[in-house]
Amino acid sequence: MSEDIALWESFRQGDRSALADLFCAHYDMLERYGRKVVPEENARQDLIHDIFIDLWERKTPPPVTSIQSYLLGALRNKILAHFREKRKRSGVVPLEIDFQLSAEDFIVEREEERERIERLLKSVEQIPPRQREILYLRYYCRLEYADICQMMGITYQVARNQLSLALASVRRSY
Repeated sequence: MSEDIALWESFRQGDRSALADLFCAHYDMLERYGRKVVPEENARQDLIHDIFIDLWERKTPPPVTSIQSYLLGALRNKILAHFREKRKRSGVVPLEIDFQLSAEDFIVEREEERERIERLLKSVEQIPPRQREILYLRYYCRLEYADICQMMGITYQVARNQLSLALASVRRSY
C-alpha cells in the first residue's frame, strides 16, 4: 500500500492529521494544475483549500485508489463550479476549462524541479554517511529492510531507526 493510500485510509478512520499530511504532499501538484486554468492566485488557492475543507467536513470520505487522481478531479470540479458561478454573475465566462499550456510552463516546471532536487541533495549531504547509504538503498535501489540488514550487517530495528533519523533530518533541512 502506498504512503498516500495509507494516509488516506488513516484519515478515513478519523486521523485528521493525515489530511494535513495529504495537503502538504499534494498542494504543489494542485497549484501547478490550477495555475494552468485559474490565473487569479487567491481564487486558485481558495479552490484548493475548499477541497480539503470539504473533506474535513465529510462524515465518511470515499475510498480511493489514486489520491492524485481524486484530488485533481476534485479541483477540476471546483474550477468548473467556480466558472459557472462567475458566468451566472457576469454572463461572460465560458463553461469549459480553457487549459493553458505553453513552453514556458515546461521550462518553469523543469527549473522548479531542478531547484527542488538541488535542495534535496544539499539536505542529503548533511546526514551521516551510514544514514545516506540506507536512504540510497531503500529509496533508490528499492531494497527491502531485510536485504539492507543483510548487506550492511545491521539489525532490522537499526535500519529502521537510521532511515527514520535520515528522513527527519532531510525534512528539517529541506
